[in-house]
Amino acid sequence: MHHVIKGGYNLVYRLEYEDGHSVVMRVPIKDLVPFPDEKVMYEVSTMRYVAANTTIPVPRVYHHGTSTENPTELGPFIVMEYMDHDTNMSRELLDPTKPADSRPVLDPRVSQDRLESLYGEMAKILLQLYNLGPFATIGSLVQEKFGACEYDLAPASRPRNQATPRTEDARICAKVGGRPLTVNMIDLVTDTGAPHDVFPPPSQTFISAREWYTALAGMHKAQLVFQQGDCVEDEDDARDKYVARELFESLAASDRLFAIWDLASESDDSTHSLSKFGSVPSPWSTVAGDNVPSSSGFRLFSEDLRPANVLLDRDLKVVGVVDWEFVYSAPAAFSSDPPWWLLLCQPEDHPGGIFSWMREYDKRLDVFLRALEKEELKSQGATNSQDGDPSGEPRSRRTRKERRAKKETEPKFIPISGLSLSQQMRRSWETGRWMVNYAARKSWMFDLVWWRFLDEAYFGVNEEQDYKARVGFLTAEQQKHMEDLVADKIRHADRSI
Repeated sequence: MHHVIKGGYNLVYRLEYEDGHSVVMRVPIKDLVPFPDEKVMYEVSTMRYVAANTTIPVPRVYHHGTSTENPTELGPFIVMEYMDHDTNMSRELLDPTKPADSRPVLDPRVSQDRLESLYGEMAKILLQLYNLGPFATIGSLVQEKFGACEYDLAPASRPRNQATPRTEDARICAKVGGRPLTVNMIDLVTDTGAPHDVFPPPSQTFISAREWYTALAGMHKAQLVFQQGDCVEDEDDARDKYVARELFESLAASDRLFAIWDLASESDDSTHSLSKFGSVPSPWSTVAGDNVPSSSGFRLFSEDLRPANVLLDRDLKVVGVVDWEFVYSAPAAFSSDPPWWLLLCQPEDHPGGIFSWMREYDKRLDVFLRALEKEELKSQGATNSQDGDPSGEPRSRRTRKERRAKKETEPKFIPISGLSLSQQMRRSWETGRWMVNYAARKSWMFDLVWWRFLDEAYFGVNEEQDYKARVGFLTAEQQKHMEDLVADKIRHADRSI
């Protein structure tokens, strides 16, 4: 057995046999990661679904089980294929001058050719994930016996890397059958002690983006209520946090989070949007609009897809994609926002802060979108080719069965609302729409993004960028509750000194 690798959420055991064959056993870290059985169940279902419906190299799942099924008492587990590789993509992009134990940062001296090549590999993965679905509901994939499912996991023709169901499962398929399990939910439990009943029940799925954004807003409120110690700096900071959460929840529940961007799309008027580096006032509080166009449906979205989880061979080609936790069917806007990992670090982790991150990100995004556009054109060419596949094989020389098998496995380019994925990502960045989803998904970044970027876009000028200009939007009951919470937070802060 190789040395155990401890990640942020899992322990990884690599078992190598005498013949050189290796398998990996992966278990959530016991007593640290909440919802471990649920996490493993969703991850296995997702791995099998992605493997069966794309050409993304996903490890084959040999076996998995719940906590009670693990004789080692380590908890729920997955035994999967070990994917031989030389490196991962993050190592090829890291700034070599930074300490090994520091947070990853993109090498500012990385060559344009290397960056575009590796971004292109990521673009292939993202494009295939985006083209899965659309799904009818928001939630995590769960495995089902064949006959009661929405998405087949066992097609007749399966490439080598794709998962084979266990023999006792006969034929396995998947459906959206569980709540989305997010990184933010894990952090809320581990960092604030939030009780499990503040989250949607495990079997709950969501039929609209409005419902899911409202649930996310509720999690932000739970963070404020249950986090102790340094949760607030003073009374005004507590009021800022309370008012921001009430306003965001109100916008989500009334389906108005994206109305300002609906207007921007219709009028192409930049005064209805956010600039890349600041907000442009635009009062619109009486305007209603859909969060996401109904034609978009819901798309498979991975919170943890990043270069560190993409394995490369010595030629820097992708040979494996690992860590399929925190993947769920989500509002299409989640997947059509530009990916956070272009600089390897998230905005909150960037050494220069969020504005420095945005300036650097803006330059790298152009490189990524060019790479994505190339992959979109390739997919279009493969789909529209009248003469066979891109290798030049004439259609007439392939049998109907071969053509059908090829059609089932080829990634397809499916533009939504008339825009390609690259176009949607560019528009999201340029209008600032991505900030809404980023704030919605991250309780610890919510306040900064709300007051610095979103508040004025929704409600007009707020020179102090705080609660004072907005408290009038709250009901008398909400204002009383705010003062009660402020008193409670200050009381707890005094005790912790």
